[in-house]
Amino acid sequence: METSEQVWRDALGSAIEEVFDTMVLRDFVEEPGLDVPAILGDKACVMTVELFGSSWARIVLRIRSELARDVGSNILGVDEAEMSEDDVEDAACELLNMIAGACKRRLADAGSSYDLGVPGPFGESDVAESNDGDARSSIVIAGRLGDDPLEVRVFSTWS
Repeated sequence: METSEQVWRDALGSAIEEVFDTMVLRDFVEEPGLDVPAILGDKACVMTVELFGSSWARIVLRIRSELARDVGSNILGVDEAEMSEDDVEDAACELLNMIAGACKRRLADAGSSYDLGVPGPFGESDVAESNDGDARSSIVIAGRLGDDPLEVRVFSTWS
């Protein structure tokens, strides 16, 4: 079953709220139009994961590196100062994996079937693939956790 953009938006929005509310214990406040890439600049940790099934999709998480470190210290149960840059990336990947998994469950409830790929850093090849003719649509959900801006973006082949 082909999944509509509105179904994706609803699934992703509620997945983000669930993960931040239950796993991070912080409220995500959506701010449409917030230019997270411009705000974060080179202080961003950007991770991606693909979903395969009813359509192809790439979910991208852009989060301030220090917020990823803070969240990661809670997830891993270690002091922030003890976290390496690899630990910070791993924490951001795990956060993205939780969001993507929660989104996948909601899409299944709507009648779509997806397999979740392995999250990792967002690279130049990902930019090219997401911007080429294969990705016909995109959704951006931007907002804040407290004062920290973040965004989750989906590129997909849904119609």
